[in-house]
Amino acid sequence: MNSPLRLFFLFLFCLCTFCEIFVSEEDGFLDLERRERNCAELCSKYEKDASYLSSSAEACVPSPELCPQLFDMKMIEKEDWFQKRSIRKRQTAVNLTTTEIAIFRAVTQPMLGNPSVALPVPTTNQWRIDCTTTPYILRGTIPTEFRQLTFLTLIELRNCFLSGTIPTEIGLLRNQVAISAARLTGTLPTELGNLLSLDFSYNQLTGTIPSELGRLSSNLLISNNLLTGTIPSELGRLSDQLDLTANSLEGTLPLVNPSRAGARPYWYASFNRLSGTIPSEFGRAMVLQLGHNNLTGTLPDALNNTLLLYLSENKFDSEIPVALFRGRVQYLDLSGCGLEGTLPAFSGSFNLIVLSGNKLRGTLATSLGSLALLQGFNIESNQISGTIPTEVFRLRRLRIFGVETNQLSGTIPTEIALSPLQTIYLGENKLSGMIPTQLGNMEGLRGLFFQDNELTIAENFPWNVSCSAPRDVILSKNNITVMPINLFGKTCNLSVAFASGSTLDLSDNYITQQLSAYDISSTTSIRVYFSFLRLDGNRIYGTIPYILLQAPGLSTLNLARNRIRGTIPLEVSYQESSTLSLLILNDNFLSGTVPLWIMNTVKLNSVIAFSNQLSAFDEDFFKSPLPKILDFSSNKITSDISIFKDMKPSDLKRIGLLALGGNLITGDVGSSVLRYPIISPIYLFNNLLDCINLPLWCAGSIINQTGTGQCFPCKSKCGDGLVWDAEDCDDGNTRDGDGCSSKCQIESDWECQEPKVTYVEVVIPSPSVCSQKQSSNTTVIVATVIPIICGIILLLMALFLCWTIKQKNSFESYYKKKLQTIDSHFMILEDDLELNDVIGEGNFGRVHIGTLRGTTRVAVKVLKEKDEESKTQEDLDKREHIASFINEARLMSSIPPHPKCCSIHWSVHE
Repeated sequence: MNSPLRLFFLFLFCLCTFCEIFVSEEDGFLDLERRERNCAELCSKYEKDASYLSSSAEACVPSPELCPQLFDMKMIEKEDWFQKRSIRKRQTAVNLTTTEIAIFRAVTQPMLGNPSVALPVPTTNQWRIDCTTTPYILRGTIPTEFRQLTFLTLIELRNCFLSGTIPTEIGLLRNQVAISAARLTGTLPTELGNLLSLDFSYNQLTGTIPSELGRLSSNLLISNNLLTGTIPSELGRLSDQLDLTANSLEGTLPLVNPSRAGARPYWYASFNRLSGTIPSEFGRAMVLQLGHNNLTGTLPDALNNTLLLYLSENKFDSEIPVALFRGRVQYLDLSGCGLEGTLPAFSGSFNLIVLSGNKLRGTLATSLGSLALLQGFNIESNQISGTIPTEVFRLRRLRIFGVETNQLSGTIPTEIALSPLQTIYLGENKLSGMIPTQLGNMEGLRGLFFQDNELTIAENFPWNVSCSAPRDVILSKNNITVMPINLFGKTCNLSVAFASGSTLDLSDNYITQQLSAYDISSTTSIRVYFSFLRLDGNRIYGTIPYILLQAPGLSTLNLARNRIRGTIPLEVSYQESSTLSLLILNDNFLSGTVPLWIMNTVKLNSVIAFSNQLSAFDEDFFKSPLPKILDFSSNKITSDISIFKDMKPSDLKRIGLLALGGNLITGDVGSSVLRYPIISPIYLFNNLLDCINLPLWCAGSIINQTGTGQCFPCKSKCGDGLVWDAEDCDDGNTRDGDGCSSKCQIESDWECQEPKVTYVEVVIPSPSVCSQKQSSNTTVIVATVIPIICGIILLLMALFLCWTIKQKNSFESYYKKKLQTIDSHFMILEDDLELNDVIGEGNFGRVHIGTLRGTTRVAVKVLKEKDEESKTQEDLDKREHIASFINEARLMSSIPPHPKCCSIHWSVHE
C-alpha cells in the first residue's frame, strides 16, 4: 500500500474510533454496556483475538489492517452518527394519522420507478429509505407537492435515482431533509434556510452557497458536489455540523461564532481551494478538517483546544506550533504542510499523530513513550535523526509506527517485539545490525517495511512459528546474505489459511545460496505464505525446484538477475488449481527447452525470461496458444520458423506478446502464418529469417542492420489494396487526385471507407473506396477570397522593390547635381590644376597646395578613393558622407572674400 493511501486509512480509522469514544463519553449516545457488547460481537465476527477487546470503559479499537471489513463498516457508520446525534436529541417519533397516510401516498406514489409496487408507508413521522436495500426504487424529480409533508419531522432518502433540481417548496417543510447520494442538479434555493437541518451531499449541485443557509438550526451537509464561490460568513454561526468537503470553494475562512452558547461545531471543508490563514476562532470547533486546500500562515495556538485537527496538504511553511502538543488535541494530522523546525516534546492525550512529508529535524524524544493512548504515529519523509527510543514500544495501544525516509541510525531495539504493533515502517533510513528474531514471534504483526537500510537477518529467523506470517515483509536493499530456513513455512500445517495478496521482498541484497538448500525437493507439497515472492537482484545459484512453482497460493515469483542455471523444470503439472500468474527469470543462465506447461497453465499470464541461454521450444508449444505475455528474447533459440506451423491467423490476435528477438530462429517468413498482415505482437528482430516465398501483396524483404538479406515479418505496400502500418487508405493504385494519394494518405476534402480484409488460404485485398466531401459555402468563399488577397499583397511587394532599386540608381546623379550647384559659374578644367604638397587631411579626403593655370596658388580638397573594403559598405554610409560634404561646401561658400587675401571658390571634378 502506498504511503498517501496508508496515511488516509490510518487517519480515518482513528477518526472513527474518536467518534465512538466521544459520543459515549460526552453525549451519552452509546452506553458502556452496549458498546462493549457490540465491540465483542464485531471482533468475534471477524475472528478478532480477545486481546483486542477493551476490558474497561474504552471503545473497541480494531485495526483496518486486521479487520478491513469492520473498518469499512465503521467508516459508513461514522457519517450516519453525526446526523443521528442531532436528530435524536430534538425529535420524538409520532404515529401518523389516517389523513397523513393518505397525503403521503398521493405525494410519493408518482416517484416510484415501478408503479405496480406499493411504497411502504412509514408508521411514524420519520421517513427513512435507502434505495440500495429496498426492492422498490424512487426515481424521477422531487415533486412540488413535497410541501404537503409538513407532518414528517424527518425525510431521509439515500442512494435513490432522484434527478432534476431542488424545488423551493421544500423550504416550507421546516423539518429535517436528507436527500443524499442522488443525481440532483441545479443550485441551492435560498428557502432551504427555513429547515431544521439539511443534507444534500453526494449530488451534482452547482452555483454558490446561499447565505440564508446560516439560519439552519442544526446540520448543513453539502459535501461532494460542484459548488463554487466563497463560504458565506453566516455559516460561521452554525452550532452543530457543517460539511463542505470535496467542492470547488475558494476564498478565506469565515469566523466561527456559534449562535448557541457553548456549542462546539464540527467543521469539514477538506478538498477545496480555500486560501488565507486559519482564524483563531476555529479553536471553538470540536472537529476541524481543512486538509487539501491552499491555506497559509501560522497555525494559531487556540487550535490546541480542538479534539480532532486534520490540516494535511496545505502550504503553511512555518515553524511547527509547539502549543498543539500541550493541549486537548487527540487526533492530529499535519502531513504535507511544509512545516519546519525541531520535533517538539510530546505530552497530552494523543491517539494519533501524523507529521509526515514536512521538513522537521531533531530526534525522537523519549517523551513519546508517555502517550499512553497513542494508537498511530507517523513522521515519514522528514529529517529526523538519532536512534529509535525503546520507550516507544512500551505503549500498550500503539498499532502503527511509521518513521520511513528519515535519517535514523543505530539498531532496531529488541523491545519492539513486546509491543502490540501491527505494522512497522522503518524503511529508507540508516539502520544497521541484525533484525531482532523476536519479531518472528509477534502474533498480531501484519507488516514489516524495513527496505533500504543496512540490516541483516539470521538464517534461523523464526518465520511462521505461529503459522500466522505477517502480510507484508519488505526487506529489499539491505545487507542480507542468507534466506531464513523457515521461508517456505514447512513447519506449519498445510490447512492454515493463506494470506492472499501478501508480499515477501528480499530483492537487491547479497544472498548467496542455492534454492535447493532447503531440501524442498523432497517434499510433495509446500505452502509459501506469501502471494508475491521477490528474490531478484541477488547471487542465488543452483536450479529451480519444480515444487516451488506449484506452491499453493504463490502468485508472483521473481528470480531475475541471479546466477540460476539448469533448465526450467519440465515436471510442473499445469492444473486448474495452480495459482502462479507471473514468473520472472530474466538475466540468469537457464538453458534447454521452454516447457509446454508455460503455455498450457491457464492462470499463468506472463513469463519473462530474456537474457538466458534457452535453446528451443517444446514441439507443441504453439499448437494452441493462449493469451499470454512471453519474453524469450536474447537467448540462443535455434528453432525453425516451422514452430508456428500449427498457428492460424486468428491465433496471432490471441497472443498478448511474444518477444523472440535476438535469437537464432531460421526459415522463410513467407511460408509461415507470419506472412499475414495482422497486427501481430510477435517480435522476431535480429534473427536469421528469410523472405523468399512471399505473397504477391507483400512489399518484400526488409533488410536489417547487418545487410545480409535477413528480414522481419513482411509488410504490405501502398497500392496493394491492404490498409497496413502507417497507411490511412489503399485504393489499389498509387495515383494522386482520387482521394487516396500515392503515399496511401487520405487527400484533403476526401473521405475513404476502411476496407475489410478476408483471410482464406491467402489474403484477399479489399481496396479503399474514396469519395469527395461536400464543400460548404464558407469553404468556397474562403478558397476564392484568400488567393485574391495573397495576389494583391505580392503585387504591392513587387512595386515597393522596384521603387527601391530606382532610388538606388539615381543616387549618384542626384548628389552630382547638388555639388555642381554650389558654384556653377566657376568651373575648372583638370588640366589647368597642378597639385603640390598635402597641408591637411579630413574625413572626406586631403587638402593640397596647388597651382591654377601656372600662376594662382590654390587649396584643393581631394576626396578619398574608395578601397575594396569601403566599396562593400552600405549605401546608407555613402549618402551620409556626401551629404555632410555638401553642407560643408555650402558653409564655405557663404564666407565673404577677404580684401587682402583671397576669395573662395568651389569646383567639382570626378
